[in-house]
Amino acid sequence: MADFKNEYDDFWDVSKLVPKSKPVMSPFSTGIRVSEVVIEDKESAKNKKSERKIDFSAFEAERGEETSSKEPYSYYPKNNKLLKKITIKPSIDRFDFYDTFRKAALIYFDYKCPKSDFVSFYSYKPQYSQMTAEQKKYYFYWRDRLRLGSYLKTDYSYIYLYAYEILNLPEKIGKEEGLSLLCDVWRAYRDELPRLDVSFALWVQDYCLVYELDCPFDKIKDFLFDVINASSFKEFYLSDLDKGGNGASAMIAYLSDYDWRRGKYAGGESAVMYRMHVEGAMQRVFSILLSGDIISKSGTTKLTRSAFAGSLCTHTVKCNLEIEYSSIADSPELRREVTAAVKYTENKLRACLGVKSRLAVRELSDSVRYVIDKYFESEFERLRREKERANAPEYERLYDAPDSKATFEDAVEIERASWKMTARLIEGIEELEEDNADNKADETKVTSEPKLESVAFSDEDCTDSYGLGETELKFLEFILADDTNSAYSLAKEKNLLPDAVAEKINEAFSDNFGDVILEETDIEKYKIIDDYYEEITEWLRKITK
Repeated sequence: MADFKNEYDDFWDVSKLVPKSKPVMSPFSTGIRVSEVVIEDKESAKNKKSERKIDFSAFEAERGEETSSKEPYSYYPKNNKLLKKITIKPSIDRFDFYDTFRKAALIYFDYKCPKSDFVSFYSYKPQYSQMTAEQKKYYFYWRDRLRLGSYLKTDYSYIYLYAYEILNLPEKIGKEEGLSLLCDVWRAYRDELPRLDVSFALWVQDYCLVYELDCPFDKIKDFLFDVINASSFKEFYLSDLDKGGNGASAMIAYLSDYDWRRGKYAGGESAVMYRMHVEGAMQRVFSILLSGDIISKSGTTKLTRSAFAGSLCTHTVKCNLEIEYSSIADSPELRREVTAAVKYTENKLRACLGVKSRLAVRELSDSVRYVIDKYFESEFERLRREKERANAPEYERLYDAPDSKATFEDAVEIERASWKMTARLIEGIEELEEDNADNKADETKVTSEPKLESVAFSDEDCTDSYGLGETELKFLEFILADDTNSAYSLAKEKNLLPDAVAEKINEAFSDNFGDVILEETDIEKYKIIDDYYEEITEWLRKITK
C-alpha cells in the first residue's frame, strides 16, 4: 500500500521542481569548487589561525638582508643655521609594491633608441609597464639626448619616470651626480611645465637630507624665490644667508608678506635693476635683523614625514625623515618688519625711476630705515660715477686701466722693453755730453740707471689741504691705514658722526680733485677707492710732513 501522506508532502518540495545546475566556481578560486569547500566552526578556525599566517621567508630571501641591516641614524647639518638634527629611519614596511619597477630600471638603465618622434604619455605614477612600444622608444631616445645635455620636447610623465630612476638606483647614480641631474632637468623644463616646482622642491630637498648634501644653490639660485614659495619645508633652502643676494631672495620669500616681483613698476626694463637692489638692500637688512640670538630664541620644532612623498619609491630608498629645526617665520613682529622693509626699498627704487606713487609703509624701525638709506646713497653714488665715466670724451678713456689682467709674462716683456728704451736714452745723453763737455764742464754726469719720481699732484696741489682741517686729515690717515676703529673713535672724540667727516672729505676732493675718494664697502665702513690709493697716500704725506 502506497504511502499517500509522503507523496502528498513531496508535492510541496519546491527544490525538486528546480532544474539541477552545474557547480559554480568561485571568481577568486584556484580551482576548488564551492561544493568542496569545508566550512569550519569558530573554535576550529581559532585553533588553526597560526597555520594561515603568510610565509614571508621567500620574500625576505629575495630582498636579502638590505632592509634588516639598516638602522636609524642621525647627523647634524653644518651649513644651515636653522636645521638642528636630521634622523633617517628606514621604512619597516615589508611589502615592496614597486620591486618590478626597480628590476626593469636596472635592465633599461643603459638602453638607447634611435631618433623617434614625440609621443604623449600620461600616468599618475609612470612605469615602463604602462608605456606603449612607441612611448618607450621616445622615452629612451629623449633620455639619451638628455644625458648629453640636449633638452627635447617632453611632458610631465617622462620627467617623473626619469626622476624615479635617479631616486631608486643609488648604486647606478652617485649622490652628487643624482642631485645634479635632478636640478638640471628641473631647471630646463620648469618654465614650460610649472607644476614641476612643487614635486622637485620636495624631492631635491629630501634627496639632500637623506644623503647629507648641502642645498644646491648654484643650480637653483635664479629661481630660488619660486622654490621657497613651492616648498612645504622652507627652512631647508635658507642656508645661504651669508652669501649675498641668493640668501636675501630666499629670506624675502620666507618672511615677507609682500611680493615685490608683482609690483606695478618691477617688470620690463626695470626688472634687473629691481632685483639687484631689492636683494642688495635686504641683504644688509637681514644681517642686522638676524644677528644675535634670534634663531636660538625661536625654539626647536620637530617634523616627521616620509621621504620623497608622491614619488614611486622602492625599498632601497623608502625611509622616514625626522627633522628638528628652528622656525623664525612664526614671529609676527619679524614678518611685519621684513614686509615693511621690502616696501620701503621699492619706494626708494620708484623714486630713482621718477615714479611719484609710493607704497604705504608702517612699523619700520629707524635702524632698518637708516640701513636702506645708506645702501642707496653708496650704490647710486657709484652708479653716478660710472655714468660720468661712460659719458667722458674718448681720449680720457685712454687713461683708464686696461680691463684685462696682467700676467707674469706681460710684466717681463714690459721690463725688457723699458730697459731697452733706457739704454737708448742713456746712449743719446752720453753723446750729447761729449759734444758739450767744454761748455758744460760743471754739469752733473748722468748715471747709467736714472730714477724718475712720479708725482700725481703738482707742487701747488701738494701744499693745498683743500680746506680740510686736522680732524679730517687724521681721519683720512686712519682710513689709509685700514684702521676704521681709530677713525671712528676720532670722530666720536670730536662729537662728529663718521659719515659727516667722510662726506666733508668727499666734498672737498670732489670740488678740488674732481672725484670723491672714499667709498662705503659695508655698513659704516669706509675705504679709499683703489684707483686713487697711491695718489692720496702721496698727497697726505706731503701735506702732513
